[in-house]
Amino acid sequence: TEQFSIYPNYDYEKGKQELTGYTASQNIKIETADLKKVSAIVDSAASAGALISYINFELTLDNQNMYKAQLLEKATQDARIKAESIARGLGKGVKGVVSVSTNTYDYYPFPLFKAEDSSVGGAGGVAQAREAAASITPRQLEINAAVSVTFRI
Repeated sequence: TEQFSIYPNYDYEKGKQELTGYTASQNIKIETADLKKVSAIVDSAASAGALISYINFELTLDNQNMYKAQLLEKATQDARIKAESIARGLGKGVKGVVSVSTNTYDYYPFPLFKAEDSSVGGAGGVAQAREAAASITPRQLEINAAVSVTFRI
Protein backbone atom coordinates (compact mmCIF):
# COMPACT_ATOMS: atom_id res chain seq x y z
CA THR A 1 0.00 0.00 0.00
CA GLU A 2 1.44 3.32 -1.06
CA GLN A 3 -1.44 5.48 0.14
CA PHE A 4 -4.69 4.97 2.01
CA SER A 5 -7.28 7.65 2.67
CA ILE A 6 -10.82 8.01 3.94
CA TYR A 7 -12.76 11.21 3.52
CA PRO A 8 -16.37 12.25 4.18
CA ASN A 9 -18.96 12.92 1.48
CA TYR A 10 -21.46 15.70 2.03
CA ASP A 11 -24.67 16.80 0.39
CA TYR A 12 -25.31 20.53 0.39
CA GLU A 13 -29.07 20.93 0.04
CA LYS A 14 -30.80 24.09 1.17
CA GLY A 15 -27.54 25.59 2.34
CA LYS A 16 -27.08 22.82 4.88
CA GLN A 17 -24.18 20.38 5.00
CA GLU A 18 -25.33 16.78 5.52
CA LEU A 19 -22.97 13.83 5.83
CA THR A 20 -23.98 11.18 3.27
CA GLY A 21 -21.17 8.68 3.73
CA TYR A 22 -17.48 8.15 3.30
CA THR A 23 -15.16 7.35 0.43
CA ALA A 24 -12.09 5.21 0.98
CA SER A 25 -9.27 4.81 -1.49
CA GLN A 26 -6.15 2.74 -1.44
CA ASN A 27 -3.26 3.04 -3.87
CA ILE A 28 -1.16 -0.08 -4.19
CA LYS A 29 2.00 -0.78 -6.09
CA ILE A 30 2.53 -4.24 -7.52
CA GLU A 31 6.00 -5.23 -8.65
CA THR A 32 6.98 -8.25 -10.70
CA ALA A 33 10.11 -9.21 -12.59
CA ASP A 34 8.10 -11.62 -14.76
CA LEU A 35 6.67 -9.66 -17.71
CA LYS A 36 4.48 -12.63 -18.62
CA LYS A 37 2.50 -12.05 -15.40
CA VAL A 38 1.67 -8.38 -16.05
CA SER A 39 -1.40 -9.11 -18.17
CA ALA A 40 -2.76 -11.58 -15.60
CA ILE A 41 -2.10 -9.14 -12.74
CA VAL A 42 -3.90 -6.29 -14.53
CA ASP A 43 -6.78 -8.61 -15.46
CA SER A 44 -7.10 -9.84 -11.90
CA ALA A 45 -7.01 -6.33 -10.43
CA ALA A 46 -9.56 -5.02 -12.94
CA SER A 47 -11.86 -8.00 -12.35
CA ALA A 48 -11.73 -7.24 -8.62
CA GLY A 49 -12.89 -3.69 -9.33
CA ALA A 50 -9.56 -1.87 -9.16
CA LEU A 51 -9.20 1.35 -11.12
CA ILE A 52 -5.88 1.22 -12.94
CA SER A 53 -4.15 4.58 -13.24
CA TYR A 54 -0.87 3.50 -14.81
CA ILE A 55 1.41 0.62 -15.74
CA ASN A 56 5.08 1.50 -15.65
CA PHE A 57 8.30 -0.39 -16.26
CA GLU A 58 11.38 0.57 -14.26
CA LEU A 59 14.72 -0.89 -13.41
CA THR A 60 15.20 -1.83 -9.79
CA LEU A 61 17.49 0.48 -7.83
CA ASP A 62 20.12 -2.29 -7.74
CA ASN A 63 20.00 -2.60 -11.55
CA GLN A 64 20.11 1.18 -11.97
CA ASN A 65 23.23 1.32 -9.81
CA MET A 66 24.82 -1.60 -11.67
CA TYR A 67 24.22 -0.02 -15.11
CA LYS A 68 25.32 3.39 -13.86
CA ALA A 69 28.62 1.90 -12.63
CA GLN A 70 29.14 0.10 -15.96
CA LEU A 71 28.39 3.24 -17.96
CA LEU A 72 30.67 5.43 -15.85
CA GLU A 73 33.48 2.89 -16.22
CA LYS A 74 32.95 2.81 -20.00
CA ALA A 75 32.81 6.62 -20.16
CA THR A 76 36.12 6.97 -18.28
CA GLN A 77 37.77 4.34 -20.50
CA ASP A 78 36.51 6.24 -23.55
CA ALA A 79 37.89 9.50 -22.12
CA ARG A 80 41.32 7.90 -21.62
CA ILE A 81 41.37 6.50 -25.18
CA LYS A 82 40.57 9.96 -26.56
CA ALA A 83 43.19 11.62 -24.35
CA GLU A 84 45.84 9.10 -25.42
CA SER A 85 44.99 9.68 -29.11
CA ILE A 86 45.28 13.44 -28.67
CA ALA A 87 48.53 13.08 -26.71
CA ARG A 88 50.05 10.84 -29.43
CA GLY A 89 49.04 13.41 -32.04
CA LEU A 90 51.01 15.96 -30.04
CA GLY A 91 53.97 13.62 -29.67
CA LYS A 92 53.30 13.27 -25.94
CA GLY A 93 51.87 10.70 -23.56
CA VAL A 94 49.21 10.78 -20.85
CA LYS A 95 50.99 11.18 -17.52
CA GLY A 96 48.04 11.08 -15.13
CA VAL A 97 44.64 12.35 -14.16
CA VAL A 98 44.23 15.89 -12.85
CA SER A 99 40.50 15.72 -12.07
CA VAL A 100 37.39 13.65 -12.68
CA SER A 101 33.74 14.55 -12.22
CA THR A 102 30.46 12.94 -13.08
CA ASN A 103 28.36 15.29 -15.13
CA THR A 104 25.17 13.41 -15.77
CA TYR A 105 23.34 10.19 -15.27
CA ASP A 106 19.99 9.91 -17.02
CA TYR A 107 17.52 7.08 -16.85
CA TYR A 108 13.94 7.42 -18.03
CA PRO A 109 11.53 4.56 -17.31
CA PHE A 110 8.68 4.25 -19.76
CA PRO A 111 4.99 4.10 -18.96
CA LEU A 112 3.09 1.35 -20.77
CA PHE A 113 -0.27 2.82 -19.82
CA LYS A 114 -1.41 6.01 -18.11
CA ALA A 115 -5.07 6.87 -17.61
CA GLU A 116 -5.99 10.19 -19.20
CA ASP A 117 -7.37 11.35 -15.86
CA SER A 118 -8.01 9.72 -12.52
CA SER A 119 -11.73 9.28 -13.20
CA VAL A 120 -11.01 7.06 -16.21
CA GLY A 121 -11.02 4.01 -14.00
CA GLY A 122 -14.43 2.97 -15.33
CA ALA A 123 -14.87 0.44 -18.12
CA GLY A 124 -12.96 2.54 -20.67
CA GLY A 125 -9.86 2.98 -18.53
CA VAL A 126 -9.85 -0.63 -17.39
CA ALA A 127 -10.26 -1.82 -21.00
CA GLN A 128 -7.35 0.42 -22.08
CA ALA A 129 -5.16 -0.90 -19.25
CA ARG A 130 -6.02 -4.50 -20.12
CA GLU A 131 -5.23 -3.86 -23.78
CA ALA A 132 -1.90 -2.23 -22.91
CA ALA A 133 -0.93 -5.08 -20.58
CA ALA A 134 -1.85 -7.69 -23.19
CA SER A 135 0.35 -6.08 -25.83
CA ILE A 136 3.63 -5.80 -23.96
CA THR A 137 6.54 -5.67 -26.36
CA PRO A 138 10.21 -5.41 -25.42
CA ARG A 139 11.66 -1.92 -25.66
CA GLN A 140 15.06 -0.44 -25.20
CA LEU A 141 15.60 1.69 -22.12
CA GLU A 142 17.95 4.58 -22.62
CA ILE A 143 20.48 5.15 -19.87
CA ASN A 144 23.17 7.80 -20.23
CA ALA A 145 26.19 8.66 -18.13
CA ALA A 146 28.89 11.23 -18.73
CA VAL A 147 32.16 12.09 -17.05
CA SER A 148 34.55 14.96 -17.37
CA VAL A 149 38.22 14.00 -17.05
CA THR A 150 41.23 16.29 -17.20
CA PHE A 151 44.43 14.43 -18.00
CA ARG A 152 48.02 15.58 -17.52
CA ILE A 153 50.01 15.36 -20.77
